[in-house]
This record gives sequence, structure tokens and C-alpha cells, in this order.
Amino acid sequence: ELETLVVQVQGDRGRDRFQRRMERGRGFFLDRARLDEIDPQDLIDIFRVVEDVRLTWSFKEYDDGGLRPMPTVQAGPQSCMTYMLDDRPVRTGIGDNRSPLALFPLSGLRMDDIQAVEVYRDLHEVPDEIRNSAFRSVWGKGAAYYELTCGITVFRTKTRW
Repeated sequence: ELETLVVQVQGDRGRDRFQRRMERGRGFFLDRARLDEIDPQDLIDIFRVVEDVRLTWSFKEYDDGGLRPMPTVQAGPQSCMTYMLDDRPVRTGIGDNRSPLALFPLSGLRMDDIQAVEVYRDLHEVPDEIRNSAFRSVWGKGAAYYELTCGITVFRTKTRW
């Protein structure tokens, strides 16, 4: 017979960080109840209810030769968005401003997996602890390298909630 084992977890849970950030009053927040209310079919539908975020559509050619519409999410003065999954940055290529639907691991994320969403549309809304993730590297004309200041969307999953 074994003694009872007690496990204690240290550190923040996703819901604690979400709640703290929401209480600061900067950004746009969707909890599970609000997500159920708007009933998004995919990640892009979430952005339709966020003020000061733009969706633009372009056609992308797929391997089968067909063209399909692909959305891009834009926010802030430099019209870009970066993404995080449970406070971990989703890496994109330099200058990449693709849809979250095309970015691994977001491409496999189902709406049932999402517990909450935080959207920060401009650098002044972004919490200090994730501010470094608001910058996107870009190669400009003449091989000039610079950084864009983007908005950030944090998708919080049930697993890390």
C-alpha cells in the first residue's frame, strides 16, 4: 500500500494570465461564453467581431493548381498581426503576413480547442511580458532589414487553461 501522493503545480495557468490581462483594460478579450455567442466556424471568424482589425483577402495557388481565397489579418499602423498559442509565439517567416489558418500549429487548431482569445491591436495595448512577440522582421528593398510593430493575438487552449 502506498501513501497518498499530492501534486502541487507552481506558476500561472492560462486563465489566470487571461484574467489579469483583461482586468488591465487594454485589448479585446473573448472568453468561452463570448465565443459560444458568436459561434465562429474557424479562426478567421473570431476577427470579424474585433474592432480596428481588418481582414483582407487574396487568392493563393495550391498544389493542385486551384486558386482559393486566403485571408490576412491586419491591425495597427503597420497592418500586421503576430500570433501566440498559450503564450508561446507562433513563428512565421521573415516578412510573412499570412492567415493564421496557414500557420502551423494554428492550422490544426479547432474551435473546440479554444477556451479564450486575447487580441492586442497595437503596441500600446500589448502587455510587457509578451511585447517582444509584437515585432516581425522584414526584408525591404535593397536588402534592408527592419522590424514591423504588429498586433498580437493569443489563442488560449483548453489544455493549458
